[in-house]
Amino acid sequence: MMRKSYQVGGSLPVDAPSYVQRQADDQLYQYLQQGEFCYILNSRQMGKSSLRVRTMQRLQTEGFQCVAVDLTAIGTYDLTSEEWYAGIIDTIIGTLELYKRFDLDTWWEQHQRLSNVQRFCKFVEVLLDLVPEKIIIFLDEIDSILSLKFPVDDFFALIRACYNQRVDNQEYQRITFVLLGVATPSDLIQDKTRTPFNIGQGIDLTGFSFQEALPLTEGLVAKTSQPHRLLQAILTWTGGQPFLTQKLCRLVQDTTDIIPENVEFEWLEKLVTKKIIDNWESQDTPEHLRTIRDRILQGGGQLTGRLLGLYQQIIQQQEIIGDDSPEQMKLRLTGLVVRRDGKLRVYNPIYTQIFTQNWVEQELANLRPYAQSLSAWLASNCQDESRLLRGQALQEALSWSSSHSLSVEDYRFLTASQEFVNKELQTSLQQERETKLLIETINSLNQSNLDLGTNLARVMKAARELIHAARSTLWLIDYKKNDLWTEIELLDGSTTELRVPVGVGFAGKVATENLKPERYFEGYTLNIAFDFYNYPDYLGIVPKIDQQTSFRTCSLLCMPVFDSTGKLIAITQLVNKEKPGDFPAYNPDDFPAAPEKWQTSFTTKDEQLMRAFNAQAGIILERAKLFAQIKQQQQCQQDILRSLTNGVISTDTKGIIIAINNKAKQLLGFDDNAVLEGKQIKNIINLKNANFENLFASAFPGKNGKFWEQYYPDQILISSNQKEQNINLSINSIADANDISNIYGALVLLDDISDEKRLKNQMYRYMTQDLAEKFFASKNLTLTGERQEVTVLFSDIRKYTAWTRYLTPETVVTILNEYFESMVEAIFAHEGILDKYIGDALMAVFGSPVPLENHALKAVKSALEMRERLQQLNTRFIAENKELIEIGIGINSGWVISGNIGSSKRMEFTSIGDGVNLSSRLEGCSNLYGCDIVISENTYKQCQDAIIVRELDLIQVKNQNQTLAIYELIALKSDSITEKQEQIIELYQQGREYYLNQQFALALHQFEQVLDIAPDNQASEIHRQRCQYFLANPPSPQWDGVWKIN
Repeated sequence: MMRKSYQVGGSLPVDAPSYVQRQADDQLYQYLQQGEFCYILNSRQMGKSSLRVRTMQRLQTEGFQCVAVDLTAIGTYDLTSEEWYAGIIDTIIGTLELYKRFDLDTWWEQHQRLSNVQRFCKFVEVLLDLVPEKIIIFLDEIDSILSLKFPVDDFFALIRACYNQRVDNQEYQRITFVLLGVATPSDLIQDKTRTPFNIGQGIDLTGFSFQEALPLTEGLVAKTSQPHRLLQAILTWTGGQPFLTQKLCRLVQDTTDIIPENVEFEWLEKLVTKKIIDNWESQDTPEHLRTIRDRILQGGGQLTGRLLGLYQQIIQQQEIIGDDSPEQMKLRLTGLVVRRDGKLRVYNPIYTQIFTQNWVEQELANLRPYAQSLSAWLASNCQDESRLLRGQALQEALSWSSSHSLSVEDYRFLTASQEFVNKELQTSLQQERETKLLIETINSLNQSNLDLGTNLARVMKAARELIHAARSTLWLIDYKKNDLWTEIELLDGSTTELRVPVGVGFAGKVATENLKPERYFEGYTLNIAFDFYNYPDYLGIVPKIDQQTSFRTCSLLCMPVFDSTGKLIAITQLVNKEKPGDFPAYNPDDFPAAPEKWQTSFTTKDEQLMRAFNAQAGIILERAKLFAQIKQQQQCQQDILRSLTNGVISTDTKGIIIAINNKAKQLLGFDDNAVLEGKQIKNIINLKNANFENLFASAFPGKNGKFWEQYYPDQILISSNQKEQNINLSINSIADANDISNIYGALVLLDDISDEKRLKNQMYRYMTQDLAEKFFASKNLTLTGERQEVTVLFSDIRKYTAWTRYLTPETVVTILNEYFESMVEAIFAHEGILDKYIGDALMAVFGSPVPLENHALKAVKSALEMRERLQQLNTRFIAENKELIEIGIGINSGWVISGNIGSSKRMEFTSIGDGVNLSSRLEGCSNLYGCDIVISENTYKQCQDAIIVRELDLIQVKNQNQTLAIYELIALKSDSITEKQEQIIELYQQGREYYLNQQFALALHQFEQVLDIAPDNQASEIHRQRCQYFLANPPSPQWDGVWKIN
């Protein structure tokens, strides 16, 4: 019989008779036998450590080498990354008794050039050499890493890397890891591409079921004639929670009572009320209920409020739908609630009677955002106005109060705060001196120049003088880099740029709040009153910085600056409000004492003045930025002018050249370095069959707009070296944007229309420059119709129409441009030409206009590269929260007609014919058969020795009499495919053979085997349905297996 065998708290010994074996025991044991990575992330006191001890003992008896690393024993406070990794390695060495074979100190020094995680990787290799058995490393209390002062994402990525190494190195199959603790996977690592949790096995520790807990009845026999009924009563109260179940069994065992028959439930209710629920805080030993309470309340603030609100919803509704949201996961980790049958409910009646609705309401009341200020105000007998709320704090308090029940003291405090703010507002509006000073300051700013650097200094000097602050900084927001920047003056008088990320520091916090869509109209303001060092959220941070600079921070005001559209463009930061009057200058030797002149705070009046000041500052900064953009655009225009392939000359109304690009100089026979600006254009342009001076003069007829744009095609230009050149000449007047009748110059365009240039410009649109040069080298400088054997690739985006319904046009165009940019590169990389875009589709041709050897193989390689590029693109889109793209590709080889097709006004080089149409049909088949790339029999035959395929079907497409086999393109034979892919191909091909021989029952079995391996294999599902149909409706003996595609 069990005597005093129930253990309350702590890990149970291996031979503990009260250990309850659960489903998790077998799951963990079996997974670890198979070498799987496992994790057990549950609330405290659910038996994680006892499960670890028992599992290690079972595995060790089978020859496994097991190591338990308690991460709390290694430490967290002020621990360095090097000490942490070395501590883990030392624990492993000690447990496996490797000290005589492995000198950690020497080895560590030998690898000092490596990072700590690289050292650990190396150590794993050493460990596998030293220990021939299978190794399992249990990392207990994994949640302690959340207290480390350095990132450990690399450590989790290392665990994943060890798992992935198994493909290349069989030795890594001998080592695996188990993580145990109180955290969610997202708490431990944010990067989903590096997390090991999506390749591991999560072990769910549930409460004891009645069948699992039956061994506990052995210790209850002495107390009742019906131990099973007593156990049911215990589990009813505990919900199977391991700690409480053991504790209640111990309380029953320790009582001197003999429980009468058939009153077990009533008797136990009295025991629970007396020994657990009544005065629960004093009886909670070992600590359990307080642990739950503290995990909910720790930190206070918004998260605690959300957890309490969620729990309040559960106890009011009995249960809610479980959705694995972050809040629900956090609440489950407290142990207070449990998910059963998809619903979240309170774990057991004991918790329900302790953590009641009244308890929730009391704790929510303690969370009021102004609790500290309210207490101080009440303590001053409601006289200390400095404790009243103002600004953002008052707005947040009023918002919070609208959804909570308030006491009389709350109403008095909030009313007094509003009245005080109104009084301050009226006082500030009545003070003409501040208003006058503000106007003078704004006028001074308006008279400043347009240089952005100069304006930074002027704006903040004016703000400092207006508000009477000791220091001021203007932080501009850089949206591209997501940071704030400013210029500060160094001791030598020079300036340097300083940048901080958005969200960092006081200005960064204000920027973050004002970038939120739900911000207040006037913006979020941070006003920290004197004495700054007593401000709880920043205690210890600023004093440490001040100590380095010997500057005493006493108060701070940070406010947003918006442009005319309401967009955040800057943050003004003022430090240390100064009292009026004469005071000694600040002496750094007195630090940390606060000087008298800074022992005051920025007021609501200061906020109002700065709000008005910032509105004007926004205009000044916007104007300065616009000036900088104009300068940049001017430079950009000059760069564009240089890069144009046409000759461009701009002049004034008298024909004096203002600007000319290099192409124009070349056409006119001048060197690129020739200086033609300032010369008469009529003296350098000479036309063989026309008078340029007369043509130019006709561009300035006054207000008759029909003469402003003149075009003279097919002119012969005689250059300075007497060389004749065919050009199209355009002369366009340049008018004032505000008064188009005011002509102030002309733009002369010289378009080189030589045959070679015209053809090159056309061909560069379709293909890479290298491929175009091969075409020119072939001397076949014509694009008339020609019959050619080519391979056509047709690609289309799936679900594109649905996109256009719910995405903005700008978003659709952005995604399409990024997609086409990447896909066209894949086509050009394999010597294909881009034939055309058709909405969201594209068509590429391999082998036209220049014949191309192995055009089928090159098209296939291009499609495989498109698949790889799409995966990379989608990975980036996930990070950028953009829509993912799915595509289908059809490839066919055959004869087409290629050439310039169209009207005299618009022609397009393209390919037409059945070979093109068939590739488009095959793209449609890719969606039907659930594949991304489908190739025709014609293409397959030309490159079958180089590719891995799956023969999909024998089809006849609409409007074509030809019957052909189609194939799913898997990979190149030079690449490897998975064992699963090989198995699918083999089973599918066997099924196809049976199917074509009308052995439909055998074929059905093969296709169902494929679906067992890959349930979403659409081609197998299609054939499964066909087999079932033909078994019920046998085809004629002449049936050839061809399927018509409509």
